[in-house]
Amino acid sequence: MLAENLVSRQAHIDSITLTGHTDRLGSEQYNYNLGLRRAQTVKDYLQGKGVQAPISVASAGESQPVTTTCTGTRATAALKACLPAARPPRYRGYFRHSSARVVQPGIEAT
Repeated sequence: MLAENLVSRQAHIDSITLTGHTDRLGSEQYNYNLGLRRAQTVKDYLQGKGVQAPISVASAGESQPVTTTCTGTRATAALKACLPAARPPRYRGYFRHSSARVVQPGIEAT
């Protein structure tokens, strides 16, 4: 739906920035790279659906958590249950948690 909306828009889109996010489980370097892979996957998908605006990718890694109420640093079942937004079911899709910023002349939307 996002790809179709971006392709069919009447307005000119200058650029799209995609940022991949992770939870805090795993090393900082692993999570940074995972965030990049997630953003790249979304970029590949959008381009495959015909989005022609320039798309850049970035990673927030674990630096911008979806939730801050979960405690613990080990991957226990309780902690994984507390982090559902960052850890949805495996086959729901590769996008998991990404954010996008679409830039139009004079307008910025998230």
